[in-house]
Amino acid sequence: MTQESLPPDLDIMDGLIMTSLKTIPIPEKDPDQDDVVVSDCSYIGSYNWVKRETPTIIVPGMISHT
Repeated sequence: MTQESLPPDLDIMDGLIMTSLKTIPIPEKDPDQDDVVVSDCSYIGSYNWVKRETPTIIVPGMISHT
């Protein structure tokens, strides 16, 4: 597929509600506790299930096949 045949980029904010549902305050740092460290993990991707007659997932960045 060449660059010329690709569809135009979509707006990532399209369809999102712009009003915050809830704001969670950042807790104050406790000097007696160590910082949290994430280790020994690998990013594998993300997806969302869609309610349809056949099992369907949405993968961010994928082209719609509807």
